[in-house]
Amino acid sequence: MRGVKFGLRKIVETASQIAAALAAAHAAGIVHRDLKPDNVLLTRAGCVKILDFGLAKTNPPQLADHEATETLSVRTEPGVVMGTIAYMSPEQVSGITADHRSDIFSFGVLLYELLAGTRPFQGETPVDTMQAILRKDPPELTDAVPVGLRQIVEMGVLAGAPMLLIAMQPDMGTALTYVPIYLAALLLGGLRWKLIAAVMLLGVLAAPVGWGHLKAYQKERILTVFQPERDPAGVGYQVRQSKIAIGSGKFTGKGLFHGTQSHLNFLPAQHTDFVLSVLSEEFGFMGAAIVLSLFYYVLHRGILAARSAQDRLGTYLCLLVVAWIVGQVGVNVGMVLGLLPTIGVPLPFLSYGGSALLAAMAGIGLVANVRGRRIVN
Repeated sequence: MRGVKFGLRKIVETASQIAAALAAAHAAGIVHRDLKPDNVLLTRAGCVKILDFGLAKTNPPQLADHEATETLSVRTEPGVVMGTIAYMSPEQVSGITADHRSDIFSFGVLLYELLAGTRPFQGETPVDTMQAILRKDPPELTDAVPVGLRQIVEMGVLAGAPMLLIAMQPDMGTALTYVPIYLAALLLGGLRWKLIAAVMLLGVLAAPVGWGHLKAYQKERILTVFQPERDPAGVGYQVRQSKIAIGSGKFTGKGLFHGTQSHLNFLPAQHTDFVLSVLSEEFGFMGAAIVLSLFYYVLHRGILAARSAQDRLGTYLCLLVVAWIVGQVGVNVGMVLGLLPTIGVPLPFLSYGGSALLAAMAGIGLVANVRGRRIVN
């Protein structure tokens, strides 16, 4: 791929294939440690093949040569850096323990070169290049990358950093609540629907990368959405009992404190993630509709506050809080209906939990503050 120039769409397609190939290798415990354009082959059919796994090992990485573009093929001992200097991660340059994240760093360097046509870290000598990797930031892609794509990447970094930290807990459900905020921020930033659709498509194409890093129980929850009867007494038990509770409530419900699924403890997590199932059983369709109508009222008032805000910050603040709450409601409703995986997302203001309630009230407080300051003397 060295010296080849692609359009933006081709770069995105190629990058998604490289990411999928690296994910497969990492899932097998293999770290490439020498990812560079010379080792990426693009066939006539548009398929990507990653070559030269000669440095790939399942044990901690070892060291490097002193050439900027050639790879050592000699046998190495611990404490020797291996790789191509211009595409090394800081861990490889420092000679310390590195893992699959080194490949991700090298992938970023390669992607930068595809977009800008030049490497992000350069020096007159190999030592200067290594110092640039350790101490300098890459030049901004102001001319090589369209403004829309640059905004997508910048917002992605801002939203992705807390998402990654939360997902490492692991708490995938809370991490995913950042997705509607991110999409709303892109829309408010003036991006066209086509670019936002491209971001969502890229997320779908990168799904194999995330699948390889999911835990076994998380994979089972996703598969249960498509096969509800997959494990009715195990992973699918909670969703099955939730559907029974919702369906047995019918139109008017069984009455307060008369729900069998909840009071006989058939339904797990009935006071937290599945509180809507309890409400639907005891108050029926009408009760659930009233609850969802109240959330619609929150949406309506949030939009009114955004429209009456005196500055752009107030508008963005109101709409992003609304996007967060509505997105969380949508995920919770889809979860209790079995349309989405069970990922532990509470229903705002109703599910038991101090931190979730505190965060939701703080968000509403921000919106109320913007609304209260709409009239300036």
